[in-house]
Amino acid sequence: HRRQAPRAERETSPLRPLYLPVYGPTLVYSIGSGALQPVLVLAALSIGFSSASSSAVVGMFGLVGVVAAPPLGRLITRFGDRAALITGGIISFASLLLSILALVVGHDHPGFAKNSYVVSLVILGVASVVWSLARQAYVSELLTPLWRARGLSTLGGMTRVGQLIGPGIATLFISVWWIGSAFIFGLVMAALSTLMVIVFAAPDIASTEDNAPAKHERDRTTTSTTTATAQARAARRSPSAYPPVAAASAVQPAEASRLAEAVATAATTAFNFTIVIIFSLTSML
Repeated sequence: HRRQAPRAERETSPLRPLYLPVYGPTLVYSIGSGALQPVLVLAALSIGFSSASSSAVVGMFGLVGVVAAPPLGRLITRFGDRAALITGGIISFASLLLSILALVVGHDHPGFAKNSYVVSLVILGVASVVWSLARQAYVSELLTPLWRARGLSTLGGMTRVGQLIGPGIATLFISVWWIGSAFIFGLVMAALSTLMVIVFAAPDIASTEDNAPAKHERDRTTTSTTTATAQARAARRSPSAYPPVAAASAVQPAEASRLAEAVATAATTAFNFTIVIIFSLTSML
């Protein structure tokens, strides 16, 4: 019985249905983003930025992620985690395409190349935040508290593995081609991860719950896990589950909440574009 216990645990593990729709795309996306990290400064130098400007541009990539996280989290909650993952992948693809264009025309049109590279890093920073928040929320909603820690730690492990593999692949491509090959590789990884999210849809909790009587005799643990997950999601969506929030909503109208969210989003967007304008003007001096 002791030897069969681990096998039974693997068969009833709710992490198995998440391998292709969540963990696989996370690993692929992390490999692509990891390949970009060592070459962001080198690409800025090759376009024509000075050493100080190159460091500042790459630092702006992290700053945009910090500032954009709160409003993006609200948008992800509103539109859904799966849609956010797909959108983040598409945005990453577009930003990397713009980065490749900047590298191609860098010598002939330095001003356009510098501006395009700064804009691409800003967009890439936003896309990275969207992808990171959406995948964590995705796993948290699909797993019960019993499995949530394992699910999130596995997600973090996939990210670390990708960040370890990515720089080695980028080094190989740069040694045999040019520095833009790392961005091309990241573009392919972003497209592949997005395609995996689209094709390998995550398990639908509602449909799984409808089939619970048929699965009960085969796997009681999986059925109870699915039911508990559905109940937890219903409780989180119910206003009665949060009396202080419900009371606060009675004092403040819903219109005021939406207005505050819109103001926060607009302020963050204006701040990001201000940073882009400042660095663009600095690069042209």
